[in-house]
Amino acid sequence: MSNISKPTTIISGINVIFPPYFPYPSISNIHQKQYIHDTSNNITTHNNATNNKVTNLIVDSHCHVFFNIEKLKQKKTLAFYLTLMGTKEEDWEDTKLAHLLFPYHTTPCFGLHPWFVHSRSENWLEVLKKQLNEIESSIVGEIGLDKAVIKSTFQEQIDIFKVQLNLASELNKPVSIHCVRAYGDLFDILRSEPNLPPRIAIHSYTGSLEITKSILKLKNSNRVYFGFSSTTNMRSPEKMRPVIQSIPKDRIMIETDSDDIDNVEQMIQVILNEISEVRGWSKEETIQIITKNGNDFLGRNS
Repeated sequence: MSNISKPTTIISGINVIFPPYFPYPSISNIHQKQYIHDTSNNITTHNNATNNKVTNLIVDSHCHVFFNIEKLKQKKTLAFYLTLMGTKEEDWEDTKLAHLLFPYHTTPCFGLHPWFVHSRSENWLEVLKKQLNEIESSIVGEIGLDKAVIKSTFQEQIDIFKVQLNLASELNKPVSIHCVRAYGDLFDILRSEPNLPPRIAIHSYTGSLEITKSILKLKNSNRVYFGFSSTTNMRSPEKMRPVIQSIPKDRIMIETDSDDIDNVEQMIQVILNEISEVRGWSKEETIQIITKNGNDFLGRNS
């Protein structure tokens, strides 16, 4: 591929080569094939997309498959749309690289996870802004609150969380939130912050039915989406089911939270089946709803 002479565009140091489109067997026959060649690492990858608005794929609203970037590089196509969650400064570049490998099948996310608040650099916020501004489709995440793992202080987690919420609001970008044993604190922040991001996802949502009802009564509750994963939520399905039943159908999303691309399909199938059963939807209807919700959250249907 490196010797093929085609029109190219430079995106952040990567040559993007655009050959004529032709049909490519995939999840749907409307998909097409493109090549990306990274001249610095001699990487050639494939994207089965005709444009940057592939909206017919199921959206995995939260994953970390770029943690194994070498395995991802071996893939020629992706069967799902992946929302790639960065967690700390050290992995933001791999988040970006994974997106550049599959630009029409991924949304890159940059944020400082509460587990890594203590290890941030002095200029972390400046670096975060740069990453978010560099890729227009990026969102803020994974950020949040976690009382189970506190490596600094919980107040420091709150302060850094609010800074990133405000940044997402300033840049008009959605945000993905990690919350463990801190739903009361999260509710208070969502209720009191004057400027919230345009859309908010609470990933692998484990809030009680009571806190869910409280969130849905907030002034800006129409901005809040709830993500469910087999990894976390299937540990306590009896607790999860009434919560899923209480959430408006246009605010439910699915995710894998996976760091292994090879596990994504199975994990999506498990949580899709569970939501279908709980809501009484057919599998096809569930896929349509989940796909639309994921794209709405990411702003890809606008």
